[in-house]
Amino acid sequence: MLISTIGKLFAACGAGERKVRLVGVKSSNLSCADELTLFPDKNDARKEKLGNAVSVIRGKFGSDSILRASSKKTQGKKA
Repeated sequence: MLISTIGKLFAACGAGERKVRLVGVKSSNLSCADELTLFPDKNDARKEKLGNAVSVIRGKFGSDSILRASSKKTQGKKA
């Protein structure tokens, strides 16, 4: 709806008859139930399941119970 309204305003100002270098549009107080992305990740569902599983493990056994391997230190240096 927003895009179509912008298109109508653009046409109404006679922009098709002259060259236009830049058009700015501002919106505010908008809300959406779902977050939209330009580049949707095909693994979103998998990442969400993994995140939920990690949260359950950390809730049950503590925040240090499960970590990324890259965060472990060996002999004073990061692995």
